[in-house]
Amino acid sequence: MLRTSIIRTVVALMAMSIALGAVPSPANAVNDPYGVFVDSGTGERWVTMSPSEYRANAITLDMQARMEALSDGDFKAGADWVFDGTPDPRWDVFQIGDVTRFRSVESKRTMIEYVTDEEVCTRKVSKASNDSLKVDRTARWTCNPSTASTPDSREFVQSFLPLSVGSSAKDDKDRVLMKEGASVPAPGTSNATLVIFIREISLLRSYGLFAGPTEYHEFTTTATNMETVEQAFNGHAWLMGNFVLSTTSLPRLPRIP
Repeated sequence: MLRTSIIRTVVALMAMSIALGAVPSPANAVNDPYGVFVDSGTGERWVTMSPSEYRANAITLDMQARMEALSDGDFKAGADWVFDGTPDPRWDVFQIGDVTRFRSVESKRTMIEYVTDEEVCTRKVSKASNDSLKVDRTARWTCNPSTASTPDSREFVQSFLPLSVGSSAKDDKDRVLMKEGASVPAPGTSNATLVIFIREISLLRSYGLFAGPTEYHEFTTTATNMETVEQAFNGHAWLMGNFVLSTTSLPRLPRIP
């Protein structure tokens, strides 16, 4: 479920009064013509940069590396989405050793998949059926050789990382906004946070930071966990998502046929 504190934060941000400030940009956006947006109530400043600058920014690359490191070994992860107040299909994954267990929830059924380099074994369960690890041990499975299209746990994770969420933004159309003063955490620091907005240039010129379609992304990491929160408004409806990954308290996956 989405954390109520995150929702309250985003709602508060949406209510802010933002004014465009004619102030110098920091080094990572010094050539950007759109300047800095200043919160007239708190004085908080949001630096504009091109998507290319964002993808090359040391803060972005540091967060990307932290999240990739957490997903390099064993982990459990899941995502929960709501579109315009209606829950969207969800999924979760356990990556333990060379075995991956996927659980995808659709409107009328749940799919369980066990994936290795050699094969993928699948079972379908209805809403009334038990999709637990315990049932996996005695369930009937359909197994086939793995192929290039077989699901991969780290591909799922990659779509929630900083370089992926900004991958479709274009330099001539969009701008990424990051808090001025944000920096790479000191060496040895486990906790890190990165918050960005993605906006079309035309909307920045006309309405500032928050009116109309926009994307909000918040990335956080600790020594053992990471989370990505997304709030996207297309002008008509909200998409609200929460992705979490943990490297602790991992289960022992059963052996299946």
